[in-house]
Amino acid sequence: MSAPPNTTSWIQSRLGAVYEVAEEGAFQSSFDQLFSPNCEVRVDHEVHPLQTFRGELMSRRAAAQSVAVAWDDAGGGIISTNDDDPNLPSVVAGSLVVTRSLRWLIRAAPAQRMTHINFSAKIEQDASVQADEQGDRRRVTSFYYTSVDRVPPIHLAVPRSAKEGEK
Repeated sequence: MSAPPNTTSWIQSRLGAVYEVAEEGAFQSSFDQLFSPNCEVRVDHEVHPLQTFRGELMSRRAAAQSVAVAWDDAGGGIISTNDDDPNLPSVVAGSLVVTRSLRWLIRAAPAQRMTHINFSAKIEQDASVQADEQGDRRRVTSFYYTSVDRVPPIHLAVPRSAKEGEK
């Protein structure tokens, strides 16, 4: 049995999986491996039941044909209060950008939606959940989530005759 990953790697792999998995069953499993059943969730600083948050994430997946997660290192990346001992509680904060390519096309390319996410998560060992293959029972027990949706700009080609006329 290998040692469990540090807290930063753990949150990146688990949170990334929630967004990147394609099938609904895999999403449910990834969600359950990330969050404690008793997790306190705050979306935009308002309390949300965990199941409501799960439903909101599920609904965002509906029209996506592919998803890419990019961790934002501009603000220092993911910061953890305890990256050394996975048995001790830790608070982790970070940001990521989830880019969804949608099923419909704009100018012969898939439409996209970018969600910029900032989060803070308290990660603790949770005796109420089954341990993974490494004996790790870590789960997010408190989660603060703020997101902003953006549509990337559409770059329209300028006809050559218009460019030549400006000279």
